[in-house]
Amino acid sequence: MKNKIFITASILAMLFQCVPANVFAATSPTPVVTTSVVIKDENNDKVLEEYQLDTANTKEVVDKNGDIIYTTTATAGDSTNLNKFSRASQVGSKTFHGWKGTVNISYSESGEKANLKSASAKWTHVSGSTAISKSKEFHYGQDLMTNAHNGYKKFTGLTVSASPNWKKGRYAYGVGNKVGANVCAKISGKYVYVFCDVSF
Repeated sequence: MKNKIFITASILAMLFQCVPANVFAATSPTPVVTTSVVIKDENNDKVLEEYQLDTANTKEVVDKNGDIIYTTTATAGDSTNLNKFSRASQVGSKTFHGWKGTVNISYSESGEKANLKSASAKWTHVSGSTAISKSKEFHYGQDLMTNAHNGYKKFTGLTVSASPNWKKGRYAYGVGNKVGANVCAKISGKYVYVFCDVSF
């Protein structure tokens, strides 16, 4: 009788050890940060080069309402560290010609709801004499199942920002819902984009 009780208790213990871990893994994936660079031909919009970055970093702060706000920053330039899965034609290629692009996004995410609170971008001259286009573009948005929005700004300086603080929208895991922004400028006859996205 003692052996039967011991065997039954052991089986139950194994089941209870396995089930919670599996349930947690299936229902609580971690948001994925994707930062990348895309270079396009100025004449026909053809993608000449595209690669992911490994330079992004994310910080957390608690706002006055007690919500956690995540701020993710992506920076790219001629000496940018590339992701090991990069499709760049050559590491450290001179696609930025002495310029550096930075994109920041701040968002909140909890309980399968998220929203883009603010976004900003800047171009920084690091070296060389290559000019950057006077007109630049900045796109930002939240692609969620509910409350999907996007915004656009054309700017002529080196910095730009937006604070849409749209209402939270519900997202589903693994279906492409995201928040993000990108900045674009024409450098040496090519359109250079820096992207910063967070997918749920």
